[in-house]
Amino acid sequence: MNTDNEPFTPPEITPPAYSFSRFDANGLLMSKKISVSYYDPLNGLIETVSKEAEARFKYSAFDTFYSDAGAVTCQGKGLSLQNNKTYLLSGSSANTLAFPDSFVIWNVAGNNVTGIANFILSTSDGMPEYKGVYNNSIPSDISRANGVKIPLGANIVGADSVFITLTSGTKSISKTVGGMDSYCEFSNTELNSLPASAVKSALLQIAPVKFDVTLAGGQKMYFANQNSYSKYITIQ
Repeated sequence: MNTDNEPFTPPEITPPAYSFSRFDANGLLMSKKISVSYYDPLNGLIETVSKEAEARFKYSAFDTFYSDAGAVTCQGKGLSLQNNKTYLLSGSSANTLAFPDSFVIWNVAGNNVTGIANFILSTSDGMPEYKGVYNNSIPSDISRANGVKIPLGANIVGADSVFITLTSGTKSISKTVGGMDSYCEFSNTELNSLPASAVKSALLQIAPVKFDVTLAGGQKMYFANQNSYSKYITIQ
């Protein structure tokens, strides 16, 4: 148990990833900024920030498998082709990615064999924001018996949708709401599927998402920017 004279070390928790339900196109290209925060009794609010870029392509919007699209870069940095034919840039290589207020630039070489077009495109949308971590409106403690309403509203800036997850132990629950919604509510019934946590050992993730759809190389592509904010909390 931590005391006020000891630094706090949070457990390692990987929250569920946002599932992009509108992938009815030839490609999805997503840039991500991931912030995780917790309160340390000695040092106050501690925040770590990482970044990722991911992409996946299909010759037909109805394909159930992904296709090789040749070399893919985001902000000039190359993504690695994975075994399942998706693309990913993560870890230390991704943390130098610059995600400004606008103009995230993607470059896709294309592949004549798989039918994926080549294109260079910059999205005019910047990273959406959630301000609740910094104005302390994000919950620190949640009672399963009472349920919870997580304030959104003015805390959300520039988002089309918001993905919210609660993780305790190995269990998670999640919801996706609109970018203009005032709050996200989890009932006591929903919360009772989670175990109680130790102090500040559960994770609340709030991830606003902004997306754009356009034709690139004559094919329909989704471009998405996700800014994920996670905070270690207590679930009782």
